[in-house]
Amino acid sequence: MIKNKILLVFLIVWQTHGFCQKGIDSLNLYYSKGQYGKVINLSDKLLAGHELDTQMDSLHYIGYLTFKGLGFLELDQLNAAEEQLEFTLQKAQDFIQIHRVVIIQPTSNLALLYYKKGELAKAKKMFLEALTVQEEEFGKNNLGYATILGNLANIYFAISELSQAEKLFLEVVEIQKSLSDDNSYGYGLALNNLGAFYLNIGQYEKAYESFVTAFSLIPTGHPNYLFLLNNYAMCLDNLGNKVDAEKWYVHVIEKCEEIDAFPGIYATALNNLGTLYFEEKQYEQALPILLATLKVKKHIYGESSTNYAITLGNIGLLYVETNQKEKAKSTYIKALTIFEENNQVNSNYYKSTVSNLAQLYVKTESYEKASSLLKKSMQLEHASFLKILAFLSKEELNLFLKVNLNPHYSTLSLLKDYPLADSLALSSYQNEILIKSLSLRNQQRIRNRILKTKDTVLKNNYMQFVKQKRQLMQWDKLPLSQKPKAYDQLDIETENIEKYLSRRSSEFAELKNTLSINFNQIQENLKPNELLIELVAFNYYNEKWTDSIMYSAFVVGENYKTPKYISLFEQQQLDSLLEKKGAPEASINQLYSEQAIDDLFIKPLSKELEGITT
Repeated sequence: MIKNKILLVFLIVWQTHGFCQKGIDSLNLYYSKGQYGKVINLSDKLLAGHELDTQMDSLHYIGYLTFKGLGFLELDQLNAAEEQLEFTLQKAQDFIQIHRVVIIQPTSNLALLYYKKGELAKAKKMFLEALTVQEEEFGKNNLGYATILGNLANIYFAISELSQAEKLFLEVVEIQKSLSDDNSYGYGLALNNLGAFYLNIGQYEKAYESFVTAFSLIPTGHPNYLFLLNNYAMCLDNLGNKVDAEKWYVHVIEKCEEIDAFPGIYATALNNLGTLYFEEKQYEQALPILLATLKVKKHIYGESSTNYAITLGNIGLLYVETNQKEKAKSTYIKALTIFEENNQVNSNYYKSTVSNLAQLYVKTESYEKASSLLKKSMQLEHASFLKILAFLSKEELNLFLKVNLNPHYSTLSLLKDYPLADSLALSSYQNEILIKSLSLRNQQRIRNRILKTKDTVLKNNYMQFVKQKRQLMQWDKLPLSQKPKAYDQLDIETENIEKYLSRRSSEFAELKNTLSINFNQIQENLKPNELLIELVAFNYYNEKWTDSIMYSAFVVGENYKTPKYISLFEQQQLDSLLEKKGAPEASINQLYSEQAIDDLFIKPLSKELEGITT
């Protein structure tokens, strides 16, 4: 079951004074209420009747253009938003003679668009440009600087540079704290965003402290107080305080209904409340809440959006638990179709839904369908791993594996318990050897050798390769319709750099060759009467995640059509034997020769070992 988590993105709201202020105020009001269609329509109306007679008229004009672009942005109409926000920045540059600061907000808003499109390098560059102008004109100790810095912190979070992200979030808090005599709300919002960051990376105690401090600083009547409450409720939920979490989710929902505004936060709170009821096995309460979430998301994003598909996946899980298997199946299939139409087959949401549908097929003993689905998922995983794992930093790789290995582990669990197809064992084996090939030690050794070389051309090409790989990784998350025109060209350029690196660096070539090793190549190197036994340890999934760690083995022989997958034992069994024997003094080699250990490792493999000499 998927919970929505909020990481607030700061938006600079246009402020001017004078005759046309009512137009800006109305746009601001519609925007704050989430009425983005009205924002666009009113912007068009104001632009149609606007004349550029004075400098202030020019500022108002930029303001109307800005709100129109932000309206498209919030509605996920990214192509229209890009066209509008680029035009806004162009016009702002035309009026730069009024004052240099006129470009700060349009630059930041275009950066927000690139952030949403996954073009993080562009977004980072533009936020830094806006930050530079802001600092040169006003210094660091001001609201504008803190706002842009907060957006930049989000960029670092998105590219998994967590230390830098935390540093910037904390800097924003300190700036806002120094300004809190004039703007305690800004300080509260900064604390809320810092808490949301900690919430997203699982540091719930730190998140709790930030949220609690923020409560006294954000007025209860302010729209962002609801964002704070929802984040706080999610924090309580993750800390195990379900009773208070439920209370605050309900409060946020009722408040949104009362004022008929903020559909995004309303949908998030509904989804999280439904998820809470699901986790507490209160299925009769969960279903109407999740169906209401679906209705709201349909209104905001449409039935063909990935946001809609995510909630469909949650409802499918609920149907499974209430034994409505046919409804669950049709709901999962509908969700998968939406993900596929949006080119989101590499997203974790898609992989989770594939896994859930496969497990439903397992429950109904449709093992062929289950195997086919899981094999497809494993192949997508393999392609995804090959694309990105080879260039991640240590911190990024750890985070990636923590988030992305669950589908692999759940498949290994299903292979252990059910008669699934041999071809699925092959796909799982391919992924297992790839994951093991990508050890942190190997990657860091290659990275360090290239970066320490005196060959500056090689070093620069490697850094460019890493940068472009990161960008392609972000673009791969986007639906096909939203991928930039530059995608194909960048993909070709990156492939050419990769070929160059393979020619110039033996370490890089070695890594590439290691990643391409497959079952057939391993099998070809085996002699007659020789077996390769690959031990696998994994977190065990049995309709839900358990605390157990299981051991299995992939066995490869010279004439095997696919690897054979054989279940061995649970970690607890091995731990118990080692404790009895007084390990750590006793060596594993000594223990292997004893009957109890032999039963764990060798007995399950005895049939495969008959007649084998090595």
